[in-house]
Amino acid sequence: MNKNSVITTDEWKSCEVPSHLDENGEPRMSLEAIEKLILSKVESCINETLETIQFFNKASLEKVEILDTNMQSITGSINEMKNQKKELIDTLRTMRMTTKSEVSQMMIPLMDVREFFLGKKHDEEVKQLKEFVVLCKELEALKKSGFLDSVADTILKLS
Repeated sequence: MNKNSVITTDEWKSCEVPSHLDENGEPRMSLEAIEKLILSKVESCINETLETIQFFNKASLEKVEILDTNMQSITGSINEMKNQKKELIDTLRTMRMTTKSEVSQMMIPLMDVREFFLGKKHDEEVKQLKEFVVLCKELEALKKSGFLDSVADTILKLS
């Protein structure tokens, strides 16, 4: 409530008519003066209310403009994100397919290694591998002794 809408003591006393006294000796109030005072206060309140409404209306319009600007910015960002999302999904899909293909290719040799170690023939294959290593060492010893060279020379002479 504004100060202009409150009736002050001085304003109230201005409505008194000193020449007319009531039964207690107090000055009587002029109805016309009271009416004018109340009407001026009501008019002041109306003007104040109009000013407040205009202020808030202007502020609201400014806020609407700000919201419109922000919505346009957000809409632009959302559209850009949608485009990027499509590109990212395509990139991820390609990477996934590439990864799946490469993993599938790697799994074949790994399954062979797994089969070697966990298969039923593992012991037999290890035994054969040991025999092959022993045979290679014997061949190396024969080569160092020159026996293989003499066998090779003999084969060449016989042919």
